[in-house]
Amino acid sequence: MKKLQLVSGLAVVLLVSNLILAGILLYRGTQSVPSHPPDRRQVIITQLKLDSEQVRAYDQLIASHRQQIQGLQHDIKDLKTQLYASLAVPGASPADTLIAHIGAQQQAIERVHYEHFREIGNLCRPDQRAGFEALVVQLSDLFGPPPGPPPGGPPPRPVP
Repeated sequence: MKKLQLVSGLAVVLLVSNLILAGILLYRGTQSVPSHPPDRRQVIITQLKLDSEQVRAYDQLIASHRQQIQGLQHDIKDLKTQLYASLAVPGASPADTLIAHIGAQQQAIERVHYEHFREIGNLCRPDQRAGFEALVVQLSDLFGPPPGPPPGGPPPRPVP
């Protein structure tokens, strides 16, 4: 009799915990789940209808682009380290010079991006130009920062 009560109690506890878990999963399923960014390489290949030779050339462009961007981002990180380290030094040189250098590096990054997309356009055959022109309109959305809440709107809820 005692074993039967123990097993019955355990079954009730398991049933209740499963119901709670199912409720949590259903509740989370109704909330908007942030989508993962698309595979931008594949989006470009598909939209431009690149052939295998063009894909190889595109992959080389990507490798070169990444290398250039990583170098510039490393330079910006070093400049920011110097900038913020100057806060701890009384009478340090004005920050304006370092901030100007950071801005120049950021401009260089934008130039590299621009030239990268120009080179992608140069890969296109005449029959692919319409796809490239459609892609150009989407570039800032495809490669820009993810959308956030509107200014003054509520902060995003953390995803557990």
